[in-house]
Amino acid sequence: MKKMIATLLFVSAVWMVQAAGELSYVVVDGKAYFTEEVKVGISNVRIATDEGLTLKAPLKKVDAIFTEGKLVERMPVVCHDGKTKGSALMQFVAQRNDLRLYKCYSDNQIENQDCCFTDGSNREARLIIYRNGELYLPVNEKNAPTVLPFFHITLKEKI
Repeated sequence: MKKMIATLLFVSAVWMVQAAGELSYVVVDGKAYFTEEVKVGISNVRIATDEGLTLKAPLKKVDAIFTEGKLVERMPVVCHDGKTKGSALMQFVAQRNDLRLYKCYSDNQIENQDCCFTDGSNREARLIIYRNGELYLPVNEKNAPTVLPFFHITLKEKI
C-alpha cells in the first residue's frame, strides 16, 4: 500500500511539473526576473512578466540567462598575455568538483583564444574551464583528449 501511494505521489508531482511549463530566468544588473517567456536577440533580451509587460534589457547588462534547459553566464575573457579583456556570455556545459566547463561561440567577444570545436549545430565554439569565476584552462587540441573525458564528454558527442 505504501509503494502504491508513493508511486501515485511521484506520478502526480511529475505531472504538475510538466503542466507548469518550464520556468526561465534572466539576471540583469544583479536582479533576477522569473518568467516563462524569454527571447534573446542580437543585442538585447526580452522578458515577458506575469503582469503582461515586456521588459527589454541590453545583453551588455545581462549577467545570466536560463531558458530551454540551458544556462548562459557572463564570464571574464582573458587574453593570451593573462590580462582580462572584458566579459562575454558563455554557455555552461558541465561541472566537476570546482571546475566548470563553458562554451563560447567564436562570434562572441573572444579572439585568438586557442582552437575551436564544432558543436551539434555546426557552429564553432571555444571551450574554456573556469575555477571560482576565474580562467583555469582554455581547452585546445593538445589537452582536449584528457580534459573532455574528465567532464564525461567525448569529442564525437554534441558539445
